[in-house]
Amino acid sequence: MSSPSGNAALTVRPMGTELSSPRLISTRSTLATLVRHERRRAARSWLPRIVFAVIPLWLAWFVKPAFAYALAARGATTGAASYQALAGQVVMFGSISLIFLGHSIFEDRDTHSDDRLRSGGVSRWELTTSKLVVMLTHEVFLAAFVLIIGSLLFGAHSAGDLGAWVVLSAAWCLTCTALGLVAVGLSRTAAGFTLVAYGGSLVLVAGTGGLAPYTLLPGWARFLSRAFPSHWYLRGIDDVVVRRVTLTDVWPNVAALLACAVGGFAIGAVLMRYRRTEPHR
Repeated sequence: MSSPSGNAALTVRPMGTELSSPRLISTRSTLATLVRHERRRAARSWLPRIVFAVIPLWLAWFVKPAFAYALAARGATTGAASYQALAGQVVMFGSISLIFLGHSIFEDRDTHSDDRLRSGGVSRWELTTSKLVVMLTHEVFLAAFVLIIGSLLFGAHSAGDLGAWVVLSAAWCLTCTALGLVAVGLSRTAAGFTLVAYGGSLVLVAGTGGLAPYTLLPGWARFLSRAFPSHWYLRGIDDVVVRRVTLTDVWPNVAALLACAVGGFAIGAVLMRYRRTEPHR
């Protein structure tokens, strides 16, 4: 089964042998089987996934001097600049990576694979959840790779409280995945979703101090940035690496991210339910 020619090369194409409905029904856990299937599909797009993990390191190297300049202007040590630059790239490429989720869902719609699986007893909830699980796994590995490898390459030291890093980054990955579900619900086609993913990533990172230091943004931009989930992640990271706060101190940021995640999944579920009432085109 092949994808429509309009899809980009980043489309996650199905395996040569699709999971049959009887096999799904006879398994002890349909959701676990679907997750394994989606994981195999994701493995076929290994090259763009690697590219999306390497390019953030290259971009962080370019924007790091701007963060160092902003810290020096405030009389602070510039050692945190590397982590600030890397965190911004986690936001940017985590958001861009949502195209994998969008193409997976839209390809199943276009090829009617989801209809065939549902006719065999698979629920829509299981189909969507399996894709979200694989997407969340990708987000976690991307964030871990960029932050760990980036800190080693840049020779960054004194990262601050490790627990705060882990919890903040995990909360961001969950929130980013939820935003992907909302974007799918708002889009009619894979091309439209790709536009939303790329455009949204720029808003999330540039509008909240991920590409340029937050202190250099105009006042109105800093005010509006609070409406974006990425604001709470990046400001939490700033607090950890600059002000040396601990996990206890960043719980408000974590709570804000988790609230965005819950709201995103809820809104996305409603939008997806609305889309189901529309006929296939």
